[in-house]
Amino acid sequence: MQKARVIITPILHCRRMCSYCCNGQSNIVDSMVHIESLADIPHRDKIMFTGGEPIDHIDLTFDAIAHANTLEFKTIYLYTARWHPALALMVENLNGIHFTLHQGATERDICEFEMFQEVACLYPDKSFRLAIDPTIQHKIKLTPRAWREIRVKHWRLGEECIVPVDETLYRLR
Repeated sequence: MQKARVIITPILHCRRMCSYCCNGQSNIVDSMVHIESLADIPHRDKIMFTGGEPIDHIDLTFDAIAHANTLEFKTIYLYTARWHPALALMVENLNGIHFTLHQGATERDICEFEMFQEVACLYPDKSFRLAIDPTIQHKIKLTPRAWREIRVKHWRLGEECIVPVDETLYRLR
């Protein structure tokens, strides 16, 4: 299965500025294939929307998900670390969401995560995955039935990021 990872945000970084972020690494930037439309992606197996932070650009994200559905991608995922009420509407048009609690998550981030988790519980047929940075200092209340997968992930400063062999990284203009 060939996967398309699509950066849909106008900027590569989000407001978090995590020390281990891959988005600015030259090998990642150099590997991006720039496209004008999702229709330019030659395969329709799996598409994963990411950013920067897609939720910081909610209209672009909503439009990209709607467009992907018209193109009949077999699997559509969203990668995010933020909550927005519109995300509850997007779930219907996605196969799943990968939610990340990043380094330096604030109490507000945890509260937003818990709101998202409540929505995730309403969709047992969807695939929700959670990645948690172990350096988070705040208490996290998990509802295991909401998640298909929960991982505590150690991101390492200075570790080179590599686009997996079965993925192509696209940048939507």
